Amino acid sequence: WSDVTIILFYRRYYEWLPSLFNHENKRWYRDESKWGENIVDFLEENSETYHSYYVWSLLQRLRRKFDEKNIILMDFHDKSTRGPEETLFCNIPNATEMCNAARSSKEENLNP
Repeated sequence: WSDVTIILFYRRYYEWLPSLFNHENKRWYRDESKWGENIVDFLEENSETYHSYYVWSLLQRLRRKFDEKNIILMDFHDKSTRGPEETLFCNIPNATEMCNAARSSKEENLNP
C-alpha cells in the first residue's frame, strides 16, 4: 500500500450536512412525494452514524492505517480554481491531459 495515494476533499461541516441529508433522501426515497423527514429529524436520529462519515473522522481512521505522506487533504471550497475537479486533476503529477480536460469542461459550462 506504500504506492497508494488517498485524496480527500474537505467540505465545510454545515454545508456537508444538508448535502448528506439530500443524498440520503434521494437514495432511500426515489419518489419525491415520500420525502417526509425534515433535516432536523434526520440529524437527531442519525447524528452518531453520519458523524463518522465526515472527512475528519475518516481522516483519523486513515491515519491509523496509512503513512501521512500518502494522504492528501484538499479544500472543496478552494476559490483559486474553477472547482473540485480542477483542484484534483491539476494537482496530480503527470495528469496534464486530465487537468486540461477539467479546465476545458468548466470553460464550456461557463460559456455555452
